[in-house]
Amino acid sequence: MPPNHTQHHACLRLFSSSSGKQGGARPTSDDALRAIQEQERQGKPTVIKDPTKSRFHIPWGDPEFYDTTKLDNELRRVFDICHGCRRCFNLCNSFPRLFQMIDEDADGQVEKLPSSRFKEVVDDCTLCDMCYLVKCPYVPPHPLEVDFPHLMLRYRAVENQAQNVSAAHIQGTSPTVDSPHRHEIFPVDEGIDRQLTLQPLPIGEKQLLHTDRNGLLASMAPSVANWALSEKNQVTRAVAEHVVNVHRDAALPKFVGRSKTFTKAAVAEPLSPNPNAPAFASKRKVVLYSTCLVNWNEPDIGHAARQVLIHQGVHVEVCYPECCGMPFFEAGQLGDVAQRAKDICDSLLRYVRDGYSVISLTPSCTIMLKEKWPLLLPEDRGVGEVQAATFDIAEYVMDIARKEGINTEGLRPLKSHVALHQACHSKAQNVGFKAHDMLKLIPSADLHVIDKCSGHGGSWGCKKQCHATALKVGKPAARQAVRIVESQASSQQNSQSDSPLPVVSSECMLAGQHILQGMQHLSETVAAKVERSVHPIELLASAYGFSERTRSTSESNRVESLSG
Repeated sequence: MPPNHTQHHACLRLFSSSSGKQGGARPTSDDALRAIQEQERQGKPTVIKDPTKSRFHIPWGDPEFYDTTKLDNELRRVFDICHGCRRCFNLCNSFPRLFQMIDEDADGQVEKLPSSRFKEVVDDCTLCDMCYLVKCPYVPPHPLEVDFPHLMLRYRAVENQAQNVSAAHIQGTSPTVDSPHRHEIFPVDEGIDRQLTLQPLPIGEKQLLHTDRNGLLASMAPSVANWALSEKNQVTRAVAEHVVNVHRDAALPKFVGRSKTFTKAAVAEPLSPNPNAPAFASKRKVVLYSTCLVNWNEPDIGHAARQVLIHQGVHVEVCYPECCGMPFFEAGQLGDVAQRAKDICDSLLRYVRDGYSVISLTPSCTIMLKEKWPLLLPEDRGVGEVQAATFDIAEYVMDIARKEGINTEGLRPLKSHVALHQACHSKAQNVGFKAHDMLKLIPSADLHVIDKCSGHGGSWGCKKQCHATALKVGKPAARQAVRIVESQASSQQNSQSDSPLPVVSSECMLAGQHILQGMQHLSETVAAKVERSVHPIELLASAYGFSERTRSTSESNRVESLSG
């Protein structure tokens, strides 16, 4: 329990929404405290099994949400709780920076910390949600009602206040702040500066948010785009570093040509569901929301998912209206996210209302459809319908395995061991490690789990001021991957085996790519033995004997060789 508990109890969270919260009306602080005390008296644990169901909606349409005085009070209240708890010390860099700032620069007292320093903590947050979901004991319905990542999001939204309020007015969206403690003031020492440092993204850096537009442009001349974005091209990367703030050494995804994008290729080759599969009789139908990364950069993931699902007897359609808005969400441009959510739902609802499930192929996009959109638009019926129908790809495959049984026809063991990383936004879905469960369906699968943060954090890890920190945060994951590859290489050498070396796999391809870059910093020799990170669904497709379609011949042969 943090110090000054009575003070914190009297100074609760400064914004919340009772009108739109799922599961009923917002409990009062006293009700929550009495319930927790009663559980403690009975010796029952007070751990929240699924904190996402108690999460408050984001009242981004209410001008009071952007009140800098209230924001400053809430930042100090939460920072004081975190400083007294410190359970999140080993997560992202926000917490070590916060604790060091308070301990060394403010004599251990938040009251002495100038508000101008808060942005340093905000800028280090990747919005991975791990503190909220895994570490924090004070998330709702605890009376302290701490939601650290969404408080960081609120700060960024305030930096984009004019744009967000204007969008809310145009869209007619205005969930209101409703908290009896919204006027509480956190005390500070006399003379302490309470002026927040607010800096919206520069125009150049804002261009990175438009991943769908950027993908379209790059697909028109992919060889030129990939040449310019290569880390080996120090001239163009130096220009990009100056103009759009992308670190010149950060690994970036490669682009494919327009005819090879997932949506174009899928339309060009219709596939029918396998009538002999156990799930065929259930008449399952899915629409793959391909996401920007899969459509423009990693279409093999989409092809693998489509082939696996067709083989299970599932009817598959493909839909990609536009980006889900995750880059805009990370930047605090919530009005843009809300508009994209509405537009995409307009496209997906005709499928959902015809009995289709929605499968998102990138974990960060899945979390947008499942949680972030409903928190931004709690009263939008269409958003709620899409949320209820959305699955992660591994989650859906395991749903088939549990209910109808997986189709084992053609399923062969993998020759290679797998270093399997669980991305943060996969954990944040609170469905378990479904990628691990899915790969265990492959006979004799040898999986080595990397349960550590990759350090990438979406576009955060590519930025000039963040890349070195991203490599530092991801170093434990990279080190574990190096050890797995080294161990297997040593075993093969001793046994004189010619089996492929372990493959690095992650549901988030950006995370996997970042782990590979971290491996290069630790051991170029070991990293050279791993060409690229592979999505788990690609491994399952390989075990079925399905070939890849859009990569070079050498890379296709490499992945195909993983199955026996």
